[in-house]
Amino acid sequence: MRHRNRVDDQSICSATGGIVQDMLSNLDLPLLLENLPAGVVVYAANSQIVYVNPEAERILGVPSAQLVGRLADDPSWELRGSDDRPLPVSGHPFERVMADGKPLNNMVLGVTFGTAHQLRWVVVSAYLDKHSPERFVVVTFTELSRQRPVPFQEAFELVDEAIVITSADPSDRPWPRITYVNAAFCTLSGYSSVELLGETPRILQGEGTDRAALDRIREALVDGRPIRETLLNYNKVGKPYWLDISISPLLDSRGRITHFIALERDVSHLKQEAISQRRAAERDPLTHLRNRRGFKAALKGLMANGRIGRSRFSVITLDIDHFKRINDSLGHAKGDIVLTKLGEILRTSLRRNDVVARFGGEEFVVLLPDTDLDIAYQAAERLREAVMAIDTPTTFTISLGVACSGPQERFESVLLRADRALYTAKESGRNRTERAPEGPSTGPSV
Repeated sequence: MRHRNRVDDQSICSATGGIVQDMLSNLDLPLLLENLPAGVVVYAANSQIVYVNPEAERILGVPSAQLVGRLADDPSWELRGSDDRPLPVSGHPFERVMADGKPLNNMVLGVTFGTAHQLRWVVVSAYLDKHSPERFVVVTFTELSRQRPVPFQEAFELVDEAIVITSADPSDRPWPRITYVNAAFCTLSGYSSVELLGETPRILQGEGTDRAALDRIREALVDGRPIRETLLNYNKVGKPYWLDISISPLLDSRGRITHFIALERDVSHLKQEAISQRRAAERDPLTHLRNRRGFKAALKGLMANGRIGRSRFSVITLDIDHFKRINDSLGHAKGDIVLTKLGEILRTSLRRNDVVARFGGEEFVVLLPDTDLDIAYQAAERLREAVMAIDTPTTFTISLGVACSGPQERFESVLLRADRALYTAKESGRNRTERAPEGPSTGPSV
């Protein structure tokens, strides 16, 4: 803050009053300014106020006698930017105009004088009068509250969409702090505003929240750009819900990002419909096992998290012995019963993380992550014995081939070796399990 010499009101008026009067007399401007529906404050070059019109007195709530002679950096002033943060002296309209000589248009400010007056929000314009011998800065302003009778908080409380505002301080990275939530956000999340303010949005995230989506959001926040994502969140009691989130930066009058605002819409019903449709497309309607498409999706997921490719895995291929004979002699209805019974055995006899699929007809495939050949062979034998133990009028047996991956072996290679082992089991009399020999060393793929 630079030092300025102070003088009393009388000396200010005597030194500058004549200049102001000369400046205004030609157009009878005193009468105009006295009745102008906008506040006007005139500063001398040393930042002392030399004139205040009645509308400025009304808006600021301070008589002109208390304002004339004050400096722009007088500690009695409190100025706030549009982000509601204290404005430094360098951000004062007078200082900005004097610094570069350029006009200032439509700057939003909060202003109060002393400690007993209410903060008033105004829209400010200012310019430097370069025509008079002593340069003056003319500041005009109108009261923003008259233009915006409904504060944004009240408007936000009326909308159905959940709204959350977070700060954008660098110290809040990688996740900013929550500074505002509306009623719809509290209803959706189950948290009160008291519980949420000061927290980060991570309080709503959990195990199923997409890490890649979170990374994209974090990058957008750092870059200061808008982003839209669909994200899984969890409410206060742990119930999951899906959100369509649109996040945008909020800027102050100088173009700096001060906050982020997120509009959130609950799309759980749409997401569940999409998930149900995808699952239906990936399931065999007769056995309720995965089909080829569902198996491929599961395999991609296992490869993405390292369960396939970084450790050994095994594959079991199997089919029903003489299935064509069953269909031809007993009819396709009986054949469907056989397929259904086998599907039940496969669903109940294997581990939860094993992937089972009907590839078509009587052909089935089982993928066993983190499993060596001996364990996979034992699992295949249990399946074969469980089929033989079925108490049903339509008896049938199955043949199976088992293969285990070699170092960095591709899935297709392991599947091919299991198929060859299955063919050997059938050629050797059926109703048996055959092991495949060790395979080549090639990288995994889908």
